Amino acid sequence: MTWTPILWLLAFLPALVALYFLKLRRKDVMVSSTLLWSRTVEDLRVNAPFQRLRTSWLLLLQLLILLALIAAAWRPRAAAPQVAGHNLILLLDNSASMSAREAGGSRLDLAKQSALELVASLAEGDRAALLVFSSKTVVAEPLTGAKAKLEARIRAVHDTVLPTNLEQALGVAHAMASALTDAEVRVFGDGCYGDLSTLSPEEKRMNVKLVSTATPLDNLGIVELDVRRTFESKERTEVFALVQNDSDAARTVVVTLKLDGRTRDARELNVAAHGTSPITFELDLDATGVLEASINAQDALALDDVAWAILAPRRPARVALVGKPNTWLDLVLKATPSVAARRLPEEEYRRIVESAGRADAAGVLEADVLLFDRAETSTLRAGSAREAEAGLAEPLLPSIYVACEPPAAASDSLWKPEAVARPAILDWDRAHPVNRFIVYSDLYVEESRVLKDRPEIRCLVDSDKGCVLGALRYYPAGRKPTPAIVIGFDILKSNWPLGHFSFPIFFANAVEWLGTSSSSSSSTRLRAGEPMLFEHAGSGTDVSEVSFRSPSGVVMPALQESEGTYAFAGAEEAGVYETLVKGQVEAQTAVSILNEQESRLRPTREVDFGDYKVDVASAPPGGLGDLWKPFVLAAIVACLLEWAIYHRRIAG
Repeated sequence: MTWTPILWLLAFLPALVALYFLKLRRKDVMVSSTLLWSRTVEDLRVNAPFQRLRTSWLLLLQLLILLALIAAAWRPRAAAPQVAGHNLILLLDNSASMSAREAGGSRLDLAKQSALELVASLAEGDRAALLVFSSKTVVAEPLTGAKAKLEARIRAVHDTVLPTNLEQALGVAHAMASALTDAEVRVFGDGCYGDLSTLSPEEKRMNVKLVSTATPLDNLGIVELDVRRTFESKERTEVFALVQNDSDAARTVVVTLKLDGRTRDARELNVAAHGTSPITFELDLDATGVLEASINAQDALALDDVAWAILAPRRPARVALVGKPNTWLDLVLKATPSVAARRLPEEEYRRIVESAGRADAAGVLEADVLLFDRAETSTLRAGSAREAEAGLAEPLLPSIYVACEPPAAASDSLWKPEAVARPAILDWDRAHPVNRFIVYSDLYVEESRVLKDRPEIRCLVDSDKGCVLGALRYYPAGRKPTPAIVIGFDILKSNWPLGHFSFPIFFANAVEWLGTSSSSSSSTRLRAGEPMLFEHAGSGTDVSEVSFRSPSGVVMPALQESEGTYAFAGAEEAGVYETLVKGQVEAQTAVSILNEQESRLRPTREVDFGDYKVDVASAPPGGLGDLWKPFVLAAIVACLLEWAIYHRRIAG
């Protein structure tokens, strides 16, 4: 509440009354009769400096207008009856969309104000806890009855570039509420939460109220940025960006591409209403540095108007071929400029893995991608018996499996039991990078294994008998996800290498896609919320010597996931992070929002919880509600009435 407007309005009260005591200076004029001057004779009474104030409807209405404006400036509140002893769990959203600017400040500022008002209305004996959530949920203040501590914690909450995950936050709130009696949950955010129907039945039974003062806002943002080095018709680096327009009208923006701060290209892009538009830039093949793509949107959310990526120095992807001799594979890999391939006998591969151990074998192999062609099962599971028994079987490196068994938990093959004869190709996944510029319609296969229908398998080539070529990811503990490509047929028993143009393109695409997950020669770009991993080959490095520096210059310690692998999951800023080893910069990583949901700034008035829907209120339920609007309305009505009476008196 601000006292300045109230004091000014209070000062007008005596001034208004004084106007009715003003002594008029009149000029004496001789007239023949006062019959026509009766109104003027009545006005002469005001010449007396001290007189009893006469009843005036105009004065009363004008005083009413001033009093109503004073009451509105005072911002009165109406508090609902409360019962002492309430347990409240306050959830405060500080995700990227909360940085959007509303008329009264950012959405986060408005949400914090609503939370502070609720804390101020707590009765004696009430207790509250504060959880701050985005893609992660943090207990900012445990259950307490100290209002001052809660208010200080709320004021200290800052915005981030992380996405929203209310489902996770409600899970944490449920764990806290289960130990309390009649706990109530209040969510303060912007109402952009999506579908929450997947909550557990226990979480749905919580008493949840959603509070938001956010309004629908138009916004444009960069929701995708990717970099690819190509070797087809022209060797070059392609930069792909996708711009989303979340407004009711088509917009034209200028997309600018910078490399190390220098503008390399700028072009106009038309984006349809509530649609997306792609744009592609070209750079030299050997271009390196910090890429920055930006748009001149000048809208409510500035965080998604820019995105970054790191172009590291290029080097060929190292491929180790393990398995039976295959001249076609040797030739196609040798002819690919972006690949440095070498053959590794199965006996040597088994010896390296079994002697060095799976943890160190990846470094000893000196490869980015492993290609297994009809390899023996003993080779594929070398050194992994214990992992397989524990259900942890996984590849050492990103791998391609041609007509052989990919790693899987014990007794859990990814293949269906029987091979199929002459599967007819029906369709293929055109959106996957491995299938770029490829058509499989005339591919003939004599015999193939078929992949099982499992959620972790993405089918790349489908036939009338099932999926014959697929991609999947393994998630080893403490390391980056490891992708793999599985080919169910022996390429020598197909027409694939014999003049089929897709054969060399497929393996070039596959090696590039797999190699970017492990090679430092790729572009380094992360979405906000993804963990930052750094693999350091140097020996004798202690975790205390590894740290990450944020774009604002804050240095944060690293966590050691495994030997030589360090992680940081607290990237709450957008921009370029630096990885420091003993104070020296060893790597750079770009973090951008790149999130379609966070770039949509149109809150819903209700959120679907599956079995029911919860309305999004503009004020905390059971707390204090604004009453200033009725007072302003009363002042407007009184002003119109005063105007009508005055003109009626003049006309009469």
